[in-house]
Amino acid sequence: MLVLDALTTALAAAGYPLGDVSPGARTPRPGLTEGWAPVGYRIEKTGVGANVNYDGYCGCDAGFALDRSQADQSTESCCCGNHMLVGPGAGAGDRIMSKLEDPARYRVDLQTVTMPWGQPLDVALAIPRTAE
Repeated sequence: MLVLDALTTALAAAGYPLGDVSPGARTPRPGLTEGWAPVGYRIEKTGVGANVNYDGYCGCDAGFALDRSQADQSTESCCCGNHMLVGPGAGAGDRIMSKLEDPARYRVDLQTVTMPWGQPLDVALAIPRTAE
């Protein structure tokens, strides 16, 4: 910790103060999300379904808690503004877009994964578009 304190003091003296950390939501940098898609979802069986997780482009560990008893779950979102939906059948991309406040601000990555009980399900991830 002493090294970090010394570094902070040296940076401030050179005119580069670090400032306080804000706990606000992360905003993707322009170009960071362009063409990005999760590589390999991690699926873990739960008592009501499964957790479907991925590593976000900002370093977060985000996901969706699938409850098999619910026919139409709400999307779940992460700190970067991604929205995720997991469900059976075709149309997951359309379903997630219908749940977004401003669908034109997102592009959708659609992948099929196999659940621990052997059922293939669609994973729709709405990713914020970068500013043009």
